[in-house]
This record gives sequence, structure tokens and C-alpha cells, in this order.
Amino acid sequence: MLSHRTPCAIVLSLGVFLLLPPAAANPAGWTGLGDGSTYSDADNWDTLAVPINNGTTYAVTIGGTPSVVFDAAVGGDTVDALTLGQGASLAVNPGLTLNVLGVADVGGSVSVDNSTFNAPSATSMFSGRPYLFADNSGLIEIGASSWSATYQ
Repeated sequence: MLSHRTPCAIVLSLGVFLLLPPAAANPAGWTGLGDGSTYSDADNWDTLAVPINNGTTYAVTIGGTPSVVFDAAVGGDTVDALTLGQGASLAVNPGLTLNVLGVADVGGSVSVDNSTFNAPSATSMFSGRPYLFADNSGLIEIGASSWSATYQ
């Protein structure tokens, strides 16, 4: 026989479950050991998987000085976070969009040519010496609440 406490215990258990934070994004780092330039080549990543949110979420880091072309050939356009190190460059192919849901830390160069780089989070930031290039109606959207840079 069920007591009156059983439904309360179930509700309480569900309430605790619903308050748990979402799972953290999986880290994915650029190695360049594949073709050395295209985002869609899984061999260029330490995960040996292309880091696009599609059932698995990713926090992407592109360090060093590579020139990476975001070609989204795997059918996605979103990552949870992106760190683009000083000296690294990321070019979004024409007609494509790269969406960063959380923090985008841009220290290198981002270029768009009739494409879009979208990082709407207010916690996004510029670090190092970022360069932003937009051609042919390209759009770069970064939601940083403030930024500053010093160039010599």
C-alpha cells in the first residue's frame, strides 16, 4: 500500500533532478593533423570528430597559428564555446554561418565573405590582438558588453 508520502517524495526527487546544471560541453582542440585547414576534417581535431553541436556539445579551441576554414560540410553550424588564439585565423566560407552559443574568446582573426560569424553572448570577449574582416555583405556579430584593445 502506498502512503501519502510517496507522491511527495517523487515530486521532490524530480525537483532535485530538474535543478541539476546541464552537462558541460566536450573540449575539442585543433591539431591540424588532417588536411591542416578545413574545419570539417575530423583528423584535424584531438577528438577525431568534427566539433559541431549535433547531439554532443563542444567547446572549441583553436590555438597556435593555423588558418582554419569553417566549411560546415558535416551539416551543422553551432558550437557551445570558441577560443581562437592570438595568431590563429578562422574564415567562414561564403553562404555559411558559425554560431557560438556561449563565450567566444577571439584573440586571432575572424573573416567572413558573404557569410556570418555569430557570438551573441554578453560574456564573449576579445583578447590578444583580434582582427575582424567582413567582405561582400559578410556579418560579424559579437555580443560583448564592452571591449578594448591596444595596438602599437
